[in-house]
This record gives sequence, structure tokens and C-alpha cells, in this order.
Amino acid sequence: MFSQSKCLLPHPLTRLSVDHFEPEFQRVIPETGTSPDNPQIAIRESKRALVMASRVEQLHNVYWENGVLTQELPKLDQIKQHVKESIKSLRQDHRRYLNPTPYKVQFLGGF
Repeated sequence: MFSQSKCLLPHPLTRLSVDHFEPEFQRVIPETGTSPDNPQIAIRESKRALVMASRVEQLHNVYWENGVLTQELPKLDQIKQHVKESIKSLRQDHRRYLNPTPYKVQFLGGF
């Protein structure tokens, strides 16, 4: 039997949830600050690791739907600033050019 305290990851993982169901994972939308005994924690039995959400962020925005613009498109300067902030939020070992640490992303389902 494993100890939950030993399985908590020291750094955040990214979890992208899409339509198709992958049975190895619980199908939940994580909440920030959930405790290890909360059922909303994703459990991957093959790796024996508990993953606790440190930040939940919507990555997908709909700008066009049925040929109609649903919201104003961001300006190029806003896009550049968002990209800089996103890259800056990554740990240094993921950003380095020589032998970067792989950034683990968990996909649930298909596109």
C-alpha cells in the first residue's frame, strides 16, 4: 500500500480535458486547492500517482461559431504579451534550450 504523502507531485502537471473518455483516468474537472482525500483528484493507477490541481485555466476560446464572430479578436500585441507570460510561468528546466526537461501534459480523450 502506498502513502499519499509520498505520491504528491512537487510541481504542477497540465491536464487538458476533451470530449473522448480515457478509462484509465477519472473524468473530472479539477479544482484548485483540493486535498489528497478529495475524489476530484485524478488517479493514474499504472503510475501510482495522485495529481492535485494547483491552477485550473481555460485554454480554449471560441471566436467563430456558425460563421459569426462571438467575441472580439485579441490584438497582436495582446497575443504576444500572453505568450510571453505563459512561457515565463514555466519552470526554468522546461524553458532551457539545451536538454530541456519534458513538460508532461495529460490529455483526456480525443479531439
